[in-house]
Amino acid sequence: MGYGADLQVRNDGGFTFSLGVYEIEGMYDHGDHGSDVSGLRGDLAYISPGQTAPKDGAQYIEASSDDASFKLTFGYIEAGSFGTIKIVMSDATYDYEVEDDTDSDVFDVAIDNDEQASIVVTVS
Repeated sequence: MGYGADLQVRNDGGFTFSLGVYEIEGMYDHGDHGSDVSGLRGDLAYISPGQTAPKDGAQYIEASSDDASFKLTFGYIEAGSFGTIKIVMSDATYDYEVEDDTDSDVFDVAIDNDEQASIVVTVS
């Protein structure tokens, strides 16, 4: 497959949150082919206002199959989840897209499916 993207999460909101990456399917991971979708947050336990994950730019991710997907889960500190986003790679177009967004008022997902895709999730 081999379609890659640079992934970044930005905290433009006024609150600190946790970030988890779950249900990774059909993606190279843990450095395989340079991709590390599960390592998105790096060593950050929480994402504070004004921070990005990863903190030094964007995380390279790459699909390994036609039906690639993963979920980003966001949570308040000690208060539970406030939303999830499921990003999939369309097997018809081989473009990344949002399949499910539980709170579109909080998240802005910008996807540019150029030769090297770019996915920026902004929490506000």
